[in-house]
Amino acid sequence: MTAKSKGRPLPPLLPLEYCKLDRAARMLSCEVEDILHWGAIGAIRLYLMVDENRYAEIGDHANFIADVEKVLVSGGGRPFQKSYRITPFLDAIVTKNNPTEPEVLLAGLCQIHRQFIEFAYNQPLDIPLNEWVCIIHGDWATQYYALWHNEALTPADLYLTKDELSVLYNAINTGQTLKSKYNDTDIANSIAQNNELISTIKPERNSPGRAKAVTALTELVLKLAGESDDLINNPHKLHRRINELMLEHKANECGGYDLGITDIAYRDLIGAGRAALKKGGK
Repeated sequence: MTAKSKGRPLPPLLPLEYCKLDRAARMLSCEVEDILHWGAIGAIRLYLMVDENRYAEIGDHANFIADVEKVLVSGGGRPFQKSYRITPFLDAIVTKNNPTEPEVLLAGLCQIHRQFIEFAYNQPLDIPLNEWVCIIHGDWATQYYALWHNEALTPADLYLTKDELSVLYNAINTGQTLKSKYNDTDIANSIAQNNELISTIKPERNSPGRAKAVTALTELVLKLAGESDDLINNPHKLHRRINELMLEHKANECGGYDLGITDIAYRDLIGAGRAALKKGGK
């Protein structure tokens, strides 16, 4: 869309705070692929909805908790649960049952890292990505934090906020050129900053040695529990049964007697472990 374009009139936007990409595409009379393209070039931000049901791992987790706690009153060390607004659409909920083990739950919309929007843009919309990276930043923090989701998601799971909707609406209506990494230094620098963050604090994922160890321990647990060997071929039932056994035997108390990862993440680990065992990987 060039600066000389006359644009094309659109009906007034609905007063939505946020919506999914397919809804946004209908309101903007464009395709979901167009919205992904605008996200990939940094013209807009796209978001993922997170809550207690979606597994997340935060890079630099200790510093993240420390920064969030700076804005919360601990009540003299007594147990508490408090919420802090990070962005207009994202809250950090800090629960502290003792002075040394606070927990942070994120609830709301997290910004998707542009690199992963590019991945989605360059493949069919119905093909899920097994990992999404979000960027967390707020007025309280002096740095960004990366949030990893071990969950197979497609662009159908992504959101636009009212700010992004307005930017696209105005550009389509007026023909005004969108700011992007190609014509705006601030956007290009922000993208570079996020890329550097991802490369420096991204946690290790599914190394052959780690995956083999998880697979071997899983097989041992199933054997000791008298479970069928075939259970390892059904990752969803396997995940549920392992969690049941952990609760029954009070294992991983600090983690709530739970594996702490989704069935999808567990499936990926087991798959990587079995593949490594076949290849003799370490």
